Amino acid sequence: MMRKIEVAVLLAGVLLSAGLFAACAGQVSETAEEAEDFPARVETHWTDQYEWFVEHPLLVVGREASFAAHLTLLEGFEPVESGSLTVELLSPDGTTLQRVEADAPARSGIFAPTLIPESAGSGSLRLVYRGPSGEVAEARWTVRIAAAVSDLAEAPPEPEGIGFLKEQQWRIPFSTVTTEVRALNETIDLPATVEPHPRYVAEVSAPAEGILLAAESGLPIPGMRVRAGEVLALVSPPLGSPTGWHTLQAELTEAQNRLAYAENEYGRASRLVEAGAIPARRLQAAEVERDNAAAHLGAIRQQADLFRDLAGAGEHGAQVAPAALPLRAPIGGTVSAVRVTAGEPVGIERHLFRIVDLNHLVVRVEVPESVLQRLLGHAGQGEPLEASIMLPGSIGDADENGWLPLGDLIDLGTEVDPISRTAPVRYLSGDSAAALRPGMAVRTRIRVGGDHEVLAVPERTITNVEGVSVVYVHISGETFEERVIATGMQDSGWVEILSGLSEGERIVADGAYQVRLAGLSPESAPAGHAH
Repeated sequence: MMRKIEVAVLLAGVLLSAGLFAACAGQVSETAEEAEDFPARVETHWTDQYEWFVEHPLLVVGREASFAAHLTLLEGFEPVESGSLTVELLSPDGTTLQRVEADAPARSGIFAPTLIPESAGSGSLRLVYRGPSGEVAEARWTVRIAAAVSDLAEAPPEPEGIGFLKEQQWRIPFSTVTTEVRALNETIDLPATVEPHPRYVAEVSAPAEGILLAAESGLPIPGMRVRAGEVLALVSPPLGSPTGWHTLQAELTEAQNRLAYAENEYGRASRLVEAGAIPARRLQAAEVERDNAAAHLGAIRQQADLFRDLAGAGEHGAQVAPAALPLRAPIGGTVSAVRVTAGEPVGIERHLFRIVDLNHLVVRVEVPESVLQRLLGHAGQGEPLEASIMLPGSIGDADENGWLPLGDLIDLGTEVDPISRTAPVRYLSGDSAAALRPGMAVRTRIRVGGDHEVLAVPERTITNVEGVSVVYVHISGETFEERVIATGMQDSGWVEILSGLSEGERIVADGAYQVRLAGLSPESAPAGHAH
């Protein structure tokens, strides 16, 4: 069906040039109805950079043929806004018989040259676009020029399907891709949780009972970065407590006196045994008492030394009696929890601070028992079980579908939970750590098996319609077909096509939902719309 603009141009040409056409081709003036019913041809061609969608009437000697050539830049799917278009009518041997040119688009994305064939026969049309930067694109198809309207062959039927106009496509995010054969691995999608790495998380507790005091820089707050060994707070043991410094000093003096007495008793017993004044067992008892006293003194000294080490050295390196014990960060990282305030009494069993190194995280995947058996089988054959995660709004190292690669596999389900029948499979976060935080829930995709050459499409091209997977095939410039497909394995944003598509077909990637809506509206059909 001719577009309205073509009908108007055709009628104008007929009315203004009736005498000339009658002389050249024996034609007569036409009514509006006859012009509107004049058969037309629609051509759609794709190159690496452009999509051609061209409408023109069948060619008749002496009859003006108005072209509507829609040219779309595939990158960004935008209409061509500048450049020129040449239409050439070629003989079967490639000789140029006629040439017309449109210096610029008649409107955004549409060139409208006109051609009046001068001789009948077979040939071809070649359309050449020349862009403002020197780029060139070409489309070509065979045609037959009739000597008269009565000699016209039947026009090729326009494809049937969902109508979605070029002007609609250009106004929304829209794109198409071609189906292709590519190597895919089977993948398994599972939910997962982010955890701290056990080697890079620490709970800080008090070494003794006492009162918590802020360090010179103040108490840490969540989110603060700390270095290993940095003082987080101080604990002041109360006077007279079993762990107090003064109590340790008293116990140390008592232990020293006990040892001195035991050594004297051992020496006295030795002399009396040599003189035969007492039995040998009295010497053995004195020896045991001396050894016990020495061990007790060693333990008290070790506790006092630890007390001093916690406090640190005084001026000029001299050890001083500590008034408070410092709480030091055992690892470097970020303070994730503070469970105490200054001046609060604390005990040795209480966790006061939590530190996590966010550069070292673990992703824990809960794998069903049946899936674990498959993973174990592939791992037993030496196949790598690579994994990636999906986060909303992923950037950086994420691929075009938003998947971030994970690091090494460190735990392949060492134990199955008897209730959930799942086993934890753990991966290092690797370079993805910057986008993760402990406690996050993420989607995980584990690749299993080797490569398989299969027909595949991007995952985002598939639409779920009432539980059925469909794609929208771009069969002509403004016509689409909803196609039910069967899918197989998935891999990094690509899906295997088992049936419903063949290699090289062009399908909608962005804008599929709008095409579906157009299919639900009968008035969306392209026939009769104006350019």
